[in-house]
Amino acid sequence: MRTVAQAIALPIRILLVGFVFLTFWGWFVVPTFDLPTLTLPAAIGIALAVQFITKHTPLTSEERTDKEFWEDWAARTFFIPAFALGIGWVVHLFM
Repeated sequence: MRTVAQAIALPIRILLVGFVFLTFWGWFVVPTFDLPTLTLPAAIGIALAVQFITKHTPLTSEERTDKEFWEDWAARTFFIPAFALGIGWVVHLFM
């Protein structure tokens, strides 16, 4: 069941992280450095490249309970990107 959940979450997570990166780019990089805006595929590609070269904790661990697994799954898929977007929105208000 965990593998199925991860397979479902992966494209959702990729789209959400790409959307957050695209939004941050538009809020912070474009006005600061006068660079062009990104498309969603470009933002996803850059976000994936950054995630590829940085260290992340493993997504699964057999020692975790099912409850811990689902909490981590929800956090990584939805809450962390949403929280980052919320913090970025607040910072954006001060620009």
